[in-house]
Amino acid sequence: MALPLSSLCSPLDGEDPKFEYATEVNNSRPHAPMRFRAYVEEVNGVLQLSFLGNYSDVNIVITDADGTMVYQETNGTIYDGKVINITPADDYPYDVAITSSSINIIGVIYLE
Repeated sequence: MALPLSSLCSPLDGEDPKFEYATEVNNSRPHAPMRFRAYVEEVNGVLQLSFLGNYSDVNIVITDADGTMVYQETNGTIYDGKVINITPADDYPYDVAITSSSINIIGVIYLE
């Protein structure tokens, strides 16, 4: 099952980073819908990706426009308030992949 494309960004004026993503659930068993939520903003040249919700055993990979990995986490945990910082935030767009046994998030962070 694929959930609709979502888009979240910070409420700042000007050219702000925006995070668009799609989710896919890899479990054929019935379950309550999960809503992935993450927010992105750039503060003093640092890209900050903030999460709401709880997911365990996730693999997170973020790559820059050149395909260089700028962040990787294996078997990690996403929890309310977790923040990933990318320094410096100057190589947009960033590709984001968050995978686990129950959900896959594929997205891109770009300047709007």
